[in-house]
Amino acid sequence: MIERQLGYALLAWNGRTGPVVVVLGEPGDTSVLGLTALESLTVTGDPVRQTLVPTIAPAV
Repeated sequence: MIERQLGYALLAWNGRTGPVVVVLGEPGDTSVLGLTALESLTVTGDPVRQTLVPTIAPAV
C-alpha cells in the first residue's frame, strides 16, 4: 500500500469544464487520466478512433 495526498483540479477540454478529485503523485509515479475525470467533462473514450467524444449526461 502507498499513500498519496488528494487535491482538486478544474479540467477543461474542447469547451467543457468540470471539477475532479486528483491524486497528487510523486516523482516516478505514472500519470493517469481516470474515469471520474472523463465523467466530469461528460466525455468518453472511443477505443476505435482513440479520441474523446462528448456524451449525453443523464438528467437529474
